[in-house]
Amino acid sequence: MKKTILLSTMGFFIATSTVNGQEQQNKKSDYQKIEVSKKEETTLKKSKAVTAKKVTIQKVEAVNRKKLSNSKEATRKEEK
Repeated sequence: MKKTILLSTMGFFIATSTVNGQEQQNKKSDYQKIEVSKKEETTLKKSKAVTAKKVTIQKVEAVNRKKLSNSKEATRKEEK
């Protein structure tokens, strides 16, 4: 009788440790997923910032080109 109880309790501990191990593995994979999503989020933010910076530079260049063309037209009118 004692052997049966001992084996059944050992089986219980093995089963619970397996379940706990699986839970820990699931938690670990959840943490990894969170870390990956955070990295993707920061990458997305950085790419958006770079895109915004490029757009701003393009706008500034367009304004500068317009100013330059306006000044050229003004000098042409003065020459006439």
